Amino acid sequence: MDYQERQEQLTPSDKKELRKVVIGVAVFTVFAIGIFLFINNMIGLHGGDDVFKYFFLGFGIFFFAIIIFIAGSAILDLTDGMKTVYTGVITDKETYRSRGRGKKGRSQPKYYLHFGDKKLNVNYKHFSVVNVGDEIELHYAKRSGTSLSITQLNKKYEVAEPKQKESVRHLLMKVKEERETLVKKDYPLTTDDIRILRKKRNGKLLTNFFVLIFFTIMALGFGIGAMLELFFIIPEIIFLIIIFFAFKWILRCFSKFNKDKKEGVKIVAISQLKDKQISSRGNSKAYSITTTYGSFPVKEQVYKNLNIGDEVYSFHGKYSNWLIGLHTEKSGYVAE
Repeated sequence: MDYQERQEQLTPSDKKELRKVVIGVAVFTVFAIGIFLFINNMIGLHGGDDVFKYFFLGFGIFFFAIIIFIAGSAILDLTDGMKTVYTGVITDKETYRSRGRGKKGRSQPKYYLHFGDKKLNVNYKHFSVVNVGDEIELHYAKRSGTSLSITQLNKKYEVAEPKQKESVRHLLMKVKEERETLVKKDYPLTTDDIRILRKKRNGKLLTNFFVLIFFTIMALGFGIGAMLELFFIIPEIIFLIIIFFAFKWILRCFSKFNKDKKEGVKIVAISQLKDKQISSRGNSKAYSITTTYGSFPVKEQVYKNLNIGDEVYSFHGKYSNWLIGLHTEKSGYVAE
């Protein structure tokens, strides 16, 4: 077993966390009831048919049943007065998004910490402060699935925390200086390297072209409205700013790629692995790692063969800094 668990009494701070869950659900419930009543009145005013009314009623009952279950679970945890404390080494971190039908198919992500085959749903605050390989003590309310607190017993990779009073500009300069002190070597680009960089450029161009086209259409529409109503002027200015930056990013993509191709040089940065993470959506999974040089998406083969503290050789375009490939001791060289 990769972890140990024990039962303990809830502390006052634990009870405070659970009360936050109950209060949050209660506030959301009041807000949701207001919306449901408003929609119901609108249906009544416009003479909606009975089929739609029954469908709406059924959906409302199902929706509130879920809310009652969430609040009830937290209340049961408070009534029971017990929590489970898990102690072990984090073997993986996972961010999960279901394939929703909302805006762009996005849904609220869920965050999981893995202890071998055991995985626990935690809040982002606790998820973000630990890395794979850290030995932790996680205090957990089982019924509601609420992570109450987390304590690091042994941090696998020590990273100096920036002071809160440091300005953003100072921190960016500090990061740049740290990168410059890393072991870097220049090597000539191969034909395959140029092909990978071209693929990266095309992907970024496609995204920016969509943004440019969409907001250009919006700007034209709001531009016509601005001539008629002052209300449309502010959105019009915002759209024009977005168009300017999208166009600037497109030119920058071309410039970076052309400089890389013209000079024909790639950078090899030698760094150490700090953290690793899985991002899943439905049945598909994406893998990424964080090194002392930066964060990169990687293939499953590379991800599974890496341990915290391993040396990673990352190959980048000299001017674009786009990732070309990674080399590790166990996986060898793997191109993007």
